[in-house]
Amino acid sequence: MTLCIAAACEDGRGRQRVVIGTDWRISGSIAAGADIQDKLYWINDDIAVLISGEVTRAVELRDTYRKLLRSMESKKPPQSLNHYNIRSFVSAGCRMYKRNLADEVVTFATGLTYEEFRKAVAKKEIPQSVAIPVYQKVEKQDFECDVLIVAFIEDDQFIFQIERSGHVEECENFGIVGEGTYMAEAFLYLREHSSDCSVGLALYDVWEAMKMSATVVDSVSGECTIDILYPPGERGAHVEAESLSSEGHKFMLEMWKKRFGIRRVKSFPRLPKGSLEAEEDRDSSTSEHPMPPIASDGSEFED
Repeated sequence: MTLCIAAACEDGRGRQRVVIGTDWRISGSIAAGADIQDKLYWINDDIAVLISGEVTRAVELRDTYRKLLRSMESKKPPQSLNHYNIRSFVSAGCRMYKRNLADEVVTFATGLTYEEFRKAVAKKEIPQSVAIPVYQKVEKQDFECDVLIVAFIEDDQFIFQIERSGHVEECENFGIVGEGTYMAEAFLYLREHSSDCSVGLALYDVWEAMKMSATVVDSVSGECTIDILYPPGERGAHVEAESLSSEGHKFMLEMWKKRFGIRRVKSFPRLPKGSLEAEEDRDSSTSEHPMPPIASDGSEFED
């Protein structure tokens, strides 16, 4: 039901940027869906979250990170994010949310919190026949969403991809979530997108990946928003976003049609002599898949 991309890049002076792309499609269990869902959320003014999957779950995960930040700020002395703790911060948010989901599953099944349930099982107040299925439900419960977290720490960009299993991957060049992942990933690898690409090239790479995914994957919207994220201190006190305008989208389409895009092959020239090698003594009558004879001059491959 969605596609979100975060691609690292840099400007002409080597300053780090992140180009993000999000579609607007949201689907229901019955209706086909509509292009009405914003996929860009914020943990705070400097940390963006791009969401895929169940919106409610993604927002709950976002709020878990907000609580984690508040607990860090309430310590004495207050703790702030830096190059040394940003990775543990992202992982800690996933662990905290997993505990919240465990509480939800257990409370729904037994009326107890997860901790109360464990103590009751340890005291044998709850039989194994009841405990085991509940534990299995807790184990199987996933996040029901995938998200990308984009953060700037002292002008350096960080992109983290969180899967619905809770697995966290730090992405050096780009991260992708959503049903269009496989198509978008193929094009970004085809373009050999890396973190040292220019901002302009990153804009095109993300735009093309979004466009081609929408062409092939029905659940990805043809409507998308593409933004450049700037680190705090460059265009304001916090992270600032600059969106690709309608004129910018038209320019990307023009570049795709005239110069860079993959084109449909409508005809193919005649193969030169020597391009085909005949298989000697082929017994087509006993072959499981007999092949028709091919003209030696390759005329069967003419336009």
